[in-house]
Amino acid sequence: MQLYVQNPPCRYLRPAKELRAFAKTVLQPGERRDITLTLNDRSFSIYDEKIKQFVMPSGTYAVVAAASIADCRLSAELTVKGTSYERDDTAGLACYFTRGGTRLSVTHEQFRTLYGRETSSFDTITKGSFTVQNSLEQLAACSLLGKIIKWTAVHGVYLMFRGKKRTDPEVKMMICGISEGTIDSVVCQSRGLVPYRFAEAVVLDANGHLFKALKKIFWR
Repeated sequence: MQLYVQNPPCRYLRPAKELRAFAKTVLQPGERRDITLTLNDRSFSIYDEKIKQFVMPSGTYAVVAAASIADCRLSAELTVKGTSYERDDTAGLACYFTRGGTRLSVTHEQFRTLYGRETSSFDTITKGSFTVQNSLEQLAACSLLGKIIKWTAVHGVYLMFRGKKRTDPEVKMMICGISEGTIDSVVCQSRGLVPYRFAEAVVLDANGHLFKALKKIFWR
């Protein structure tokens, strides 16, 4: 059993519904059992990052008993007398309040406002910073050798699963593993079919060292 608190409408960022208590029990056929779930002040509170403490906004909440967040069985309203809490996030985080039933689309600026500081990016990789811990997909974007090995590996999967459609889940899973797994892991899992120096060569090529890459393959 799960107990959710549905928060009243507000102009600050807050989930519409939050899991606040739950219990798990096993019942035999025909058996009944009473379960007690307890809510306290924190169940209706929100953390204010500016004053560094929890506050409990006044308002009419709904307490919802449910099997899951999408399977609500029983609800009752509850008036909470807490703090008069006013904060307006609608200007700086407009996309969170205006999406309606459409898919949420968040701009980098609005996410940075929510995050509270500058964001880092692990996906922006430049020549000179590639390692064997990068995926074949990332390396192939900057390496001709990477493109060739990726193409060969993908078509090797098609041959391995000859007779199955390319949309088959098993085929797609294999291709996804090859493309998105680190090249170090992919080569090691080939059990010697692809020499490890090929992985090192792809990394060298992606970092702008084509002749070193070719030497790694052909002259070792």
